[in-house]
Amino acid sequence: METTAKGPGHPGSTQGRRAAGEHLHRLVALAESLVRAASATPGPSADGCLGTSEGVTDTRALLSTAIGLDLASLSDHEAAAWAQTLEHLNHFLQGLTVDSAGDLAERVSAGRYQGAGHQKPVDFVSSSLNISRAEANNRLRLADRFLPSTDPLTLVTTDPSQPVLGSALFSGLISTEQALIVSGFVDQAARLEKSGTIEAGQARSLEATLTEHAEVEPPYFLRHLGIRALALLDPDGQKPSESQRLAKQDISFRRPYRG
Repeated sequence: METTAKGPGHPGSTQGRRAAGEHLHRLVALAESLVRAASATPGPSADGCLGTSEGVTDTRALLSTAIGLDLASLSDHEAAAWAQTLEHLNHFLQGLTVDSAGDLAERVSAGRYQGAGHQKPVDFVSSSLNISRAEANNRLRLADRFLPSTDPLTLVTTDPSQPVLGSALFSGLISTEQALIVSGFVDQAARLEKSGTIEAGQARSLEATLTEHAEVEPPYFLRHLGIRALALLDPDGQKPSESQRLAKQDISFRRPYRG
């Protein structure tokens, strides 16, 4: 997914993206070194002595906490702040997984992984990352709406359909769960707009409104808000098609009730 390079330090700048990538690589390397350091510490054996127990061939230490951190030493306030910081970092990581999935999808579509027998992006993302097809589909779905795409033949770049929501995800302001919920409602509004049921521009307005709420509200609230918003945009709902109406037409015979 190509983006226009701007000045250094600005969104879309290749230099800024490279610097951010280097910082992330350092964070990953630091996390891995912490895990190795914690794993290298010999734990007590069954008899209370340090070392590995007899008959155990796996030399990796069994960690009782994530990367060996002792959270019990934190105060209640520190523990809550630590969890919130991790969740904020997790939002950034989720945005990166969507970005990465979108990049892999374009590479698969360009035929770069045909030698490995992968012709569909979802298959490659699922197998190469060892994740479920459902999770791969979710990431690709968000990438399709949040990232610009470049046609491999014409090299024409298409802008993302939901840039406001995508920016919130890539900025670490919302999670992929929140993004999926809002994106679904925006898709429904876009279909209503395309059919002429609602006025042009209302889908974008809904995207901006729900994205703003997503930054401060939990997923269950976004679902209720999205349902309410669509009900206001289209009070009559989707009318049944002719085939659906015909399918419900029938004649039934029942036994007399009390004569």
